[in-house]
Amino acid sequence: GTNITCSMKEIFAVWLNWIRYQNVIDEMQSPNRIGNDFARSLDITGHTLDKVRFDALQAIFRRGHEVIMHVSPSEDEDMDKVQVCKAMIGDKLLFCRGNYRLPHDLWLSMNPEKFFQLNLTPLGRFGTFEFRSGTATLDPERVGRWIQFIVAFVDTFK
Repeated sequence: GTNITCSMKEIFAVWLNWIRYQNVIDEMQSPNRIGNDFARSLDITGHTLDKVRFDALQAIFRRGHEVIMHVSPSEDEDMDKVQVCKAMIGDKLLFCRGNYRLPHDLWLSMNPEKFFQLNLTPLGRFGTFEFRSGTATLDPERVGRWIQFIVAFVDTFK
């Protein structure tokens, strides 16, 4: 698409495959990252998610699937970053266009999509998505391996 790193279909494919491999990805994480409130797993079973996040996860799937089933390849390529953000997280232009700071509980109720391991909210502002599950570390090799994994994952599944 225009001003965006991947097309809508590519973004949706990466997101779906993150869900598909969530259990494997969780095995690569430090134990303190599993269940972290700011980077929750994309657990499609819903066993580890509260109702707000589980509903958001299902809504992303429904919206993404609906767009993919009705968008032509040329329309997909022509979608700009705000349109892709809206297609993925819904009509939340406040979050697709701006950088707002809200108390966590309010933000979670209004934009739960931000608090998944794969955050789609930056699509509207930056044309990219954010991987929130990496662990803070001073080990350059660990950082390098995580970046290598993320780049390979996106390249493989987009």
